[in-house]
Amino acid sequence: MPRSILLTDTPQPSTPLLTLLESHLPHSLPVLRRLQFALKFLGGSTPHTHVLYARYDDDDNNNNNNGEEQQQQTNGEGAGERRGTRKGHFAAACVDLSRAPETEVWVYSSLEDGVNRGGGCIAAATESRRKEDGAGMKVLIGSLHETVRQGLLARGVEMDKSANIGPELDWEFCGKWLFRVEDLPVAGDEGLPEGMRWDRAMKADVETIRARSSINRQE
Repeated sequence: MPRSILLTDTPQPSTPLLTLLESHLPHSLPVLRRLQFALKFLGGSTPHTHVLYARYDDDDNNNNNNGEEQQQQTNGEGAGERRGTRKGHFAAACVDLSRAPETEVWVYSSLEDGVNRGGGCIAAATESRRKEDGAGMKVLIGSLHETVRQGLLARGVEMDKSANIGPELDWEFCGKWLFRVEDLPVAGDEGLPEGMRWDRAMKADVETIRARSSINRQE
């Protein structure tokens, strides 16, 4: 018998859900940052913003409120076991269709962490918006993990490539690079090929960044 999935749809992220996503860093970073922005900054959310959270109803997380979890230290070195995060999978998404033509959907699944035990939560999070807004619509998803993409394809979700991707490529792949702020080099050319240097991004660089993307981004 298929496991039942609980899905919540709220206009703002709850503190427990943010805490849960923080426990899955760095994989959850794109969605976590988007939800933090929606919560803390003017214009970060709109009347059309939906925060979706899906989990299996028989998981440990079911006893917590909208993603709340407890953490337990397992050794003297500070390594911890995350209760409810490794025993059962969940998915979270930030959906705002009014953001078009910019990114409208950000989604994270605990499947991205590397242990594949089913993707029903992913389907539930995306199916909710499709049913409400009508079948056949297209949305722009940002920073979609390959594990999640394959799960959606297996469930019949059709995907289009960006306009600048040639026919010889099956999909638009990109690498993610995460840097610790304290490890970033100071401005200068040390350790770089001739003609290159580390520097700060300035407002004048925004147009260059926009020109490198097929997405019609706003400043």
